[in-house]
Amino acid sequence: LTSFPAPVFAHPPIWNARPGNVRVSRGDKAVLDCSATVGQQYNTVSMEPVHGAWTRFGREIENGPATLVTQEWTDDDIVIHLRLEIMSAQETDMGEYCCRVKNQYGVLEKKVVLEVEDIDEEYGEEEKVLEMKRDLNELIRKQMKIYSAMAQYSDQ
Repeated sequence: LTSFPAPVFAHPPIWNARPGNVRVSRGDKAVLDCSATVGQQYNTVSMEPVHGAWTRFGREIENGPATLVTQEWTDDDIVIHLRLEIMSAQETDMGEYCCRVKNQYGVLEKKVVLEVEDIDEEYGEEEKVLEMKRDLNELIRKQMKIYSAMAQYSDQ
């Protein structure tokens, strides 16, 4: 088999996964995602790189002790996936964020809002206990199915 050249993409970026608003509880991890089809990472004629970033207050967000910004290329290096993780969201993190993707043909931007809710600690603990009980019940149900299947198999 011979390899084929990558498809030519001569358009402004197009959303694959449009970013959306995010709501988290104070102290929880907030994850903002977006992805766009942009063409090759470098234009083979002008060698201009494609650029993608999460921004806030007009400035590009960088990795730090409380944030992780990742960029991944897929689909033969024509789709860029951007992720911003805020490890422990606080009230100061609330507000507008923008996913911005640029290639030589144009810019694609979408603003989203991060909301951080201050949950009453007592209510939050009750909710966690209920979730753990639901998870435990689900595990017990799955284990019972396994035991039942094993019993049927051993009877044969």
